[in-house]
This record gives sequence, C-alpha cells and structure tokens, in this order.
Amino acid sequence: MNCISISYKIAPIEIRNLLAFDFNEKAQFFDQIEGQCVILSTCNRLEIYFDIDINAMEEQLCRFKALDRDALMPYIATYTSAGAIRHLARVACGMDSMVLGEDEIYRQVKEAYEDARQLKKTSYTFNTIFQMVMKTVKQIKTQTGLSSTSVSIGTLAAHAVFDFGAHSVLIIGISGKIGSITAKNILAKPNIALIGTTRQHNVSLFATYPQVTMKPYKERYDLIPQADVIISATSSPHYTITKAELEKHIDTKPRLFIDLAVPNDMDPHLQELPHCTYLNIDHFQQLAKTNNQKKLGYAQRAQVTIDQGVSDILKELRMHDLIAYLPQIKEKTMESFVYSLRKTDSYEQMDAIASWLEKWVTNQ
Repeated sequence: MNCISISYKIAPIEIRNLLAFDFNEKAQFFDQIEGQCVILSTCNRLEIYFDIDINAMEEQLCRFKALDRDALMPYIATYTSAGAIRHLARVACGMDSMVLGEDEIYRQVKEAYEDARQLKKTSYTFNTIFQMVMKTVKQIKTQTGLSSTSVSIGTLAAHAVFDFGAHSVLIIGISGKIGSITAKNILAKPNIALIGTTRQHNVSLFATYPQVTMKPYKERYDLIPQADVIISATSSPHYTITKAELEKHIDTKPRLFIDLAVPNDMDPHLQELPHCTYLNIDHFQQLAKTNNQKKLGYAQRAQVTIDQGVSDILKELRMHDLIAYLPQIKEKTMESFVYSLRKTDSYEQMDAIASWLEKWVTNQ
C-alpha cells in the first residue's frame, strides 16, 4: 500500500480546499484508476491510499483536479508499505491531528473506507489493512487516555460545569468563538438548560437547540438567579460581572463563575462572596497544559500499540501469500526443508529460521 498526504501541516487551507472530494467525485476518480484505493477528505487533510505507482497517482490527482503538478508537489508527503500502514493508524487514532487524540477523525477514516468498499475499490489487502487498523485504534482508545483527556478550553470548561452538577447555565457572550464552542460542549450532555446573552441577540446561532434560550446582554444580572453556573467569554473592555452589582442579584445558592476572557470579563473579587466559586482562564490553561503532558505520555503508549498493530497486519498479509503455496508445501518433507537451509542467503537468515524452527518444535 502507498499513500499520498496533503495535510494542514504543510498545505494552507487554500490548497486543501482545491483538493476536497465528495462522494460523487470519489466515484468518478475511482473509475479512472486501476487497483485498490481509499480517499480520506476532511477540512484538514486529503489522504489517498492506493496500490499503484506513486508518480502515476500524483499525475492522476493533478489531472482530475486540474492542478499543476509542480505547484502541488511541495505540499505532498508520501508513505509506502509499512510506513503507509503506520501513517494510516496514526491518522485514525488522532495522533496526526491538530488536537492530539481527537475522536472525529476515526469516524472519518471509517467512512472513507466504507465509501471505497461500497464503490468496490477494496479487496483482501485493503480490507485487511483498514479493518485491522480500526481494531488497533479501538484498542488505543480503550487502553489509553489519548482521546478522553481534553486540552480544549471549551471542553475543559464544559467538564467543570458537569462536575459542578449544574442544571442551568448562563453564558454571557455565547455568540463569540469561545462562548459558542463552550456552549456546544455543554449541550453534548442532556438535561442542562442553557441561557445565552449577546449584544446583537443572534437568535439564529442556536436555533436548532430547543434547550437554549437567547436573551439580551443587558438582562444578564436578572438572569443570574436562574443559573447554577455563569460563564463569560466576551471581548468587552469592561467587566461583564462586578462584585458590587452581583451582590444585589444573588441568593445563598452555591454558584460557579467561569471567566474565559482575556483580559478578564469578571471582577475577581466576586469570589469573596459567600457560596461563589470563581475560575478564570489561567486555571483552564494550566489544566490544558497538564493534560497535554499526560497526552504525550498516552501518545507514547499508543505508538507502541500502533507498531504492534502494523506488525500484525504485515504478518497477516504475508501469511495470506504463503497459504497459496500450501499444496506444494504438503508435497515437501520437513527433512528436505531443514537441509535446504544451507541454501539461505546468509548465516543470519539461516539462524533466524533455525531458531524459530527449534522453538516451534520444542513447543509442540
């Protein structure tokens, strides 16, 4: 198996956009090439796995996309044989992603394989490789914290909400980048009501989420009594929540205040109020840094699993080749096989076969 890869690591978004494939384009492309082929097309990468000559595939891709090959070459990385299988496994488990260990890429690789299989562009070799890689990725996700350990500020903030046991959350600045990401992470868990404030009152942003209520920014203090957690993530130059004003609007119910803005959105002194817990962006950045260090350790363990998985795949493919010789092997005696070891290319080769044979015989 060979692979050509054009990813976010070396190709800008403008180049990646030119190389995007939908299902119909995959079908057209497959019709124009011989052999097995799987195309993985995401916003961050184009990966083509195939069993023809690499140069021929590069030329075909450029023709299909009407691109100049010389202009595209600086953005192409190539992998062959075991290296291509190893790269596929790293991609599928998120080790080659912007966010180390992200889960979405596993689904995308699986769908890319299913597309190729549906279009009859895979046979025994690619079916074996992709199915065994998927099995390896599941093992990595089960045995390491590579995917479960978050380093995203939005995800970490959502986990703080969950840990607090919140049933209602107020997000000030929900239409901003950090605010919307945090909101979507919170909405992944059912039974949490979400109130969002925005100066523009952008109702359409979360129109498809019935559990989200949009309110004007000026009503933020009046909304606080309804919320267990209050999150602020605006670009305001002034505090969205001050201690003095907050005192007028809260009761004795415990509340968590999360400030995700830089500079701070909330008056840090509000943590002096009874029953108020305050966490700012520094807390989550430090947590993200700690989690990233953990992820690097998990990644090392994942790489060991990948290497073993690649070895298992190569053995499975080699065994498939060997099985074709079984009729001839049955006609040979074990004695003639042993004497034929004299004809091996080197002592090292003979010793490796002899050592395996001795181990096999003694274990029978």
